[in-house]
Amino acid sequence: MQSSTRSFVLLLPLVLCLLLTTPAFAGDHGQPLWFDLVTEDTKAAASFYEDLFGWEIGPARGKVRPISHNGHLIAGLIEINDELPNKSESQWLVGIVVDDLTKAVKSARSAGGTILRDVTKVEGSGTYAVIRDPQGAILIIGTPTREIGGPREDGNFAWVELWTDDLDAAAKFYQTVISYERNTIEGPDGAYTVFETEGKPRAGLVPTPNEDARPIWAPYIGVADLAATLKRTTELGGTIVLAPRADFGGGRVALIEDPTHAMVFVAQLKTDKENSR
Repeated sequence: MQSSTRSFVLLLPLVLCLLLTTPAFAGDHGQPLWFDLVTEDTKAAASFYEDLFGWEIGPARGKVRPISHNGHLIAGLIEINDELPNKSESQWLVGIVVDDLTKAVKSARSAGGTILRDVTKVEGSGTYAVIRDPQGAILIIGTPTREIGGPREDGNFAWVELWTDDLDAAAKFYQTVISYERNTIEGPDGAYTVFETEGKPRAGLVPTPNEDARPIWAPYIGVADLAATLKRTTELGGTIVLAPRADFGGGRVALIEDPTHAMVFVAQLKTDKENSR
């Protein structure tokens, strides 16, 4: 997600209705469950996210610094080389669980995707691969062998969306690779397209707003107090790219950029009282 997102005209009124309300521990096929931040400056990123969300970021294990929240392993922080000195390469990557990783990789290749990393084993954690879909969005797919993810709570990942310039082609690709079914959910503010497995919403499917925006998988992090989170974001050297507004998630969603220029959405979690309605 590059600087062109600053001019996004966002039409995602139902995302708050789809934020996870059950624990997201390792298991279900098609479930977004893992997130990697790749950045040229892991020190700055670690300081920012530890303070903003209360994450615990450990020392590197190989090339990855594990990110935990309230005792649950939720993400990884990976340092990359600065190959494009005048352009930030920092970004969040989404990881989705698949039952048969070898089959999924084969399907991705046959459907026109690019395999950026073939099936790789991580001792004690499982196997994963990195693919790029025909429109250019990068995705991690994997089969974990340990508990990862965490419950719906302040400071944890809550939802993901695929932003793409060809919804039909993307839907066909991910139906082949992950068995995602495309569905449209109607709400009081309009329609929202989702990927589902076994009738469970897994991710949003959203058109990119203009020709300059590149396709990307975008994560959301739930927060208990959106206003306080945004205030602290700027105090820590981050930037509010898209402030809350009524026509985007009812004013309960914002887009922020961390000090390394990686972007992520933050969303005001509904209270238990609101969820019971």
